[in-house]
Amino acid sequence: MIDDFAPGTMWEMGRFYPRPVIGYTSMPNRGLNVMLAESVSAFANGKKELAEILSHLDEIIMKSPITQVKG
Repeated sequence: MIDDFAPGTMWEMGRFYPRPVIGYTSMPNRGLNVMLAESVSAFANGKKELAEILSHLDEIIMKSPITQVKG
C-alpha cells in the first residue's frame, strides 16, 4: 500500500525489483514517481483496478525478471 510514500516502503519495493511487486493506493488519482513506477510489476489505484490486476496475476508472475532466469 502506497498512500504516504514512506522511504522504507520505497526501499522495499526497490529491493524486491526482480520479484513481482504490485503497488496499491486507496487515494484517488494517486500516481507513482518514476523510480517506483519502474520498480513495480503493476499499480492499482483503488479496489476495482486491484481486482483487475489480480485476475491477471499468473501473467504478471511469468513476466517478472526472476522467472525469466534460465539455469
